[in-house]
Parts: sequence; structure tokens; C-alpha cells
Amino acid sequence: MAPRDTRVNDNLLIRYALGELSETEESQIEERYFSSEEFFEELRAVEDELIDAYVLGELSPARKESFERRFINTPEGLKRIRLARTWMRMTAGEPAESASRGRLAALIDSFSFGRARLAMAGAAAALVIGIGWLLVETQRLRGQLSEIQTIQMELERSAQVLRAEIDSQRARNQELSKKLEEERSAKDASSSAPAWLSLVLTPGLLRGGGSGHQVNLPPGESTLRLELRFESDSMHPTYRAQVRTPEGREVLTLDGLRARSTPSGKSVSLTLAGRTLQRGDYLVSLRGKLASGEFEDIADYIFTVELR
Repeated sequence: MAPRDTRVNDNLLIRYALGELSETEESQIEERYFSSEEFFEELRAVEDELIDAYVLGELSPARKESFERRFINTPEGLKRIRLARTWMRMTAGEPAESASRGRLAALIDSFSFGRARLAMAGAAAALVIGIGWLLVETQRLRGQLSEIQTIQMELERSAQVLRAEIDSQRARNQELSKKLEEERSAKDASSSAPAWLSLVLTPGLLRGGGSGHQVNLPPGESTLRLELRFESDSMHPTYRAQVRTPEGREVLTLDGLRARSTPSGKSVSLTLAGRTLQRGDYLVSLRGKLASGEFEDIADYIFTVELR
């Protein structure tokens, strides 16, 4: 069966199907069948006629070689050749009407395949567009991610600077608190430490009943040290000192006191707790212990206590 010549461009389509056109002419043909379904179906009909001619052995040696190079080397081409051979065997000896119906079915199958090819091409185009959109969107998201990372780094640097300032301020506060506590402790220690006062007494009373010996006791704990000075040629191993009020109430009595020499004579020292003394006058009697164990009077003293 020879290729039909009912259309002017059949010869052009036959040459395209056999790969005999230049690249420019092939591009023109492909643009047409991608844009026109009718043209594509026409191309498929020409290909079917070439396949029938190949199966029937009606192609020239040159075109047979071109056909085999274009069709046998592709899965689609082999499928269509097998279909044509099967159809030829099934319709061999049948009436022309039956053959026509079989041929029509083959053409419908070919056209359906063409439509599927167009659908696949459309899907491929949609896929390309989708991939392009994804690439653009990915690039945009990468830009946003970069901006977010930059902002995050700036925030981290600011947080580090702030933490350093907080640590520095905390260290200064701790140092100030330590100094304040030390000062408070020193102040408390100085205020709670008992005050020491000293008073030198000489024997005798002043005219008018006073002695002129006065001590001002501060509030809180205090200690009063009395130094009793006297003149005596006799030697006593120890002395007794007794402190009492003018009414005779005994405040303190100490034995075993020892005298020490001074430029003006001798002196004996004793201490009293400030809490045992109240505002008023106090009398002090100093007596020396003899070898017999008895005491003899040495001197009497008087002093006055005032409270701050």
C-alpha cells in the first residue's frame, strides 16, 4: 500500500516522519502539531500509512532504512508496528468494509495516543512552570531566612552585651554590699564594745563634801578602772579595797590587791562594772593586810558618778 497523496503537505509529513528534513523544518513541523490538534492527527495518519507500507514491504530500500532508524529504535514505534502486523493478520481475507472498520479502529487508537501525547506535553509544561515557581519561592524564602538569621544574630549580640552589663552591675552591687556590711559590723562592734574609763583617786575629802573626782558613764556596757594613790612607809603584802554608797550599801569588795610604786608614792588599781554603779557619790576604803592577817586602814577616797 503506497502513501496517500490526498493532502498537499503529505510528502512533507512523510519526510518529517522518516527524519529527512533539516532541523529548521523539523522545528516548524513540531511547532505546528503542538499548536494544532488537527495537524497532529494528520501527522499520525501519515505515520500509520508508513507503518502499513513497511509491514506490507512497500517502502523503497532507502526509505525502509530511514523508517527502521526512526521507528524500530523507539518503544512507541515497535508497539505501533506490532499493532499494524496484528491488524493485518486479523483482517487478511475479510471484506473491504470490515477492513475499513479495522483501519478506522487503528486510526482512533492512534489519535487517542496523540491526544495522550499532547496531554503529557501539557503536563510537562505545567511541571516546568511549577518547578520555576518553586525555585523563585525557594529563593524568596532563603532571602527571608537570611534576614531572620541576621536579626537573630543581632539580638544575640545585644543579649550578650546586656548580660555582661548585668553581671558587671551585680559585681559592683555585691562589692558595695560587702563594704556596707563591713562598715555596719564595725559600727556595731564599736557601739557594742564596752567603754573603758579610768579615774585616779587621791585620799581625803574636799571642803563642802565633794572630792572633785567625777566620772561620766555612757549608756550600755562600760568598765571603770580606779587607781587609788597613797603614801605609806609600811609594807603590806596585799590590800583590800571596798566600794560603798554614803548610806553604807556595799557595791564591791576586793582582796589580794597588790601595790605598785609611783613617783608620788604607791597605788592600787581595781575595776568595776559600769552597770553596778548609779548616779551619785561613792566611798572607797583602802586597807593593808598585816602579817597577823588583820587589816589596817590606809586611806579613804570619794568619787561621783554621772550618767550621760
